[in-house]
Amino acid sequence: MITTNHARYLWSQMARAGYKTREPVELDVDGERPALLHEIIATHREQLDYSIEDLAHLVHLTVGELTEMYLLGDDRNHLQLVR
Repeated sequence: MITTNHARYLWSQMARAGYKTREPVELDVDGERPALLHEIIATHREQLDYSIEDLAHLVHLTVGELTEMYLLGDDRNHLQLVR
């Protein structure tokens, strides 16, 4: 256990370092990427011939929201060979 004075000192050190408003960058973790959801979306698009517009309509989102929220646009981050 720590004393009240020591706790106050530690809180002041954390505030001075800015940790009360933002944790250290080293502690940041990437968000999880939902693999099963990608598989479900891919199955609907490839095997059941749903368009992105169809899927967006079904889940009551815009195409932009669906793409952004569920990472449908991930493939645009990969390099492509152009001849």
